[in-house]
Amino acid sequence: MQFLALLGAALSGAAMTGQAAINGALSRLVGLVATTFVVQAVGLLASGLVLLGARSFRHLAGMGGAPPLLWTGGLLGAFIIFTMAFVMPRLGAGLAVAVVLTAQLLTALVFDHFGLLGMPRAPVNWVRLLGAGLLVAGAWLVKYSTPG
Repeated sequence: MQFLALLGAALSGAAMTGQAAINGALSRLVGLVATTFVVQAVGLLASGLVLLGARSFRHLAGMGGAPPLLWTGGLLGAFIIFTMAFVMPRLGAGLAVAVVLTAQLLTALVFDHFGLLGMPRAPVNWVRLLGAGLLVAGAWLVKYSTPG
């Protein structure tokens, strides 16, 4: 089961890079706000079709009891789409992804350390900090080896 989770994470990471590059190209044609809207609308349609196909509408009833914070995922998604469509054409895929991955890992370490939002607790230790430091160094190397 862990192999499938790792594979899913790898495929998701590859898809995120592709999505950000596509959104960046679209934003050059129609602008950032229109790109964000179109991406969210297509995502809503696609997830609605999956929900309909899976006949899972009954699960939406539980949303009424969800804390307000749990409703902010869509806002974060719109922010991510907007900012990535902005930065990809300006930084290039390599540097943009290096910075995003570094920020994601550092944030994830905080979530794990404190067990935020139900994450399994995994206290920060020197090995995890070393891993994060290597990612920071990698992002720095990508930045300073990028022409321009």
